[in-house]
Amino acid sequence: MRQRAYRRYGSRRKRRNFRAWALLSIALVLALTVLGLILFLPKEEGRFGSELKKLEAPQNAEFIPFSAGAVYIDPESQSLYYLNRNGEAKWGFSGTVSGMKTAVSSSRMAVYYSSKLQVIGNNGSLIYSKVFDYPIQDLKLSDGVCAFLQYQGTAKNVVVVNAAGEQLDTLTEQTGQELLDFGVFGSAGVWQITVDTGSVKPVYRFFTYRYENNKLITVSYTTSDQLIYYPVFYKDSISLIGTSDVISIDYTGKFLRRVRCNGYELARRDTQYTNAVLLMKPVGQARNETLCIDGDFSSFVLSEQEPILETVLTDRYYYVFTQHHLYTYAVGKMTRKRYTLPETISRALPGLEKQVVLIGENGRYLLALD
Repeated sequence: MRQRAYRRYGSRRKRRNFRAWALLSIALVLALTVLGLILFLPKEEGRFGSELKKLEAPQNAEFIPFSAGAVYIDPESQSLYYLNRNGEAKWGFSGTVSGMKTAVSSSRMAVYYSSKLQVIGNNGSLIYSKVFDYPIQDLKLSDGVCAFLQYQGTAKNVVVVNAAGEQLDTLTEQTGQELLDFGVFGSAGVWQITVDTGSVKPVYRFFTYRYENNKLITVSYTTSDQLIYYPVFYKDSISLIGTSDVISIDYTGKFLRRVRCNGYELARRDTQYTNAVLLMKPVGQARNETLCIDGDFSSFVLSEQEPILETVLTDRYYYVFTQHHLYTYAVGKMTRKRYTLPETISRALPGLEKQVVLIGENGRYLLALD
């Protein structure tokens, strides 16, 4: 009798010990989980300091990032003003007109209307002023050359002028080809994309020209697999952005590799703004992610719950702008911080000198990037 009672008591004690051990194990796992979250998750909340400046300008002014600061055009006073990184007005001029367009490089700004072109330095000095035979339809600017599109009858011609405004070349649209786009790269390079109009299957052609001394055709690449619509230039290669693939070629036009990008398009069309990583955004849907393709064509995605307005990359950070927040990711470590913007913004305009102009509902801001 005593032996059976002892056995029942021993079984109850074992069950109590097992329960205690199980509860202790669960508590230990929970404690380690919380500790891991505290130690290893990034601190997400950040605060803006002196890097964010509110800009004083009329509410209806048009802003263009330029030379570490920003230019704005006031339609009421018909004037243009340059604000430096601190938001201070440094120079300006009057006489702007409705319909006037602009283009910028790292140290120059072009303003053009109809057939008149003026190029201004970042200190406000007039570098040259020219009037051409035909109206300027579109214009791309680097520090060494300016390329602009003119229509002469039914033909599209790209005129190239040097840093002093002297004409170097006219790239004439050839019979059986249509010019799709053009631009500048480096200090004195010009590129074109054309399509053959006479072929049964479209043939797309990409050309680059350099004008440091004499005109040189440096790259020629042809494909009929897909529409190629924009190039991105790197130190040793060029990425041609297509409707289904990104194609990498070298500066002789030799094919290097390709990566699938179906469903994405280039996030920003500006060959003066280049990084080691290609940034692409989804097509035709809520754009809450950015596809990042690095130099060896491996890729990853930055995703947010809010729609993404703009993604910018510097040597140290990815900057992801939404209407209400800025998210930063440290290059390499990918630690993430979230900054609350001073107000709801509708646009984020990146510049060439690590700056972004934020267009808010009530104000305009200049953010210096790291």
